Amino acid sequence: MSTNEPHKVALVFYSLLEGPGNSATYRNLMFAQELMRHEDDVSLVFDVAGSKALAEMAQPDHRFHGLFLSVKPRLRG
Repeated sequence: MSTNEPHKVALVFYSLLEGPGNSATYRNLMFAQELMRHEDDVSLVFDVAGSKALAEMAQPDHRFHGLFLSVKPRLRG
């Protein structure tokens, strides 16, 4: 496989936006942005408690809202 070929990556979010889940979610969103910049095929999936985090980040006053919007086109399921 050539290094110029895009990678296919799925990031699955299971955490609430509390304690360690807060930083894990932030790091995964930043990683998704980086993958998108390199034109990799990235999909974001929010499951279990992650679906609650998704609803929180969708609120305009949430501190991750802008970051979430930048990767929202890659949201799946």
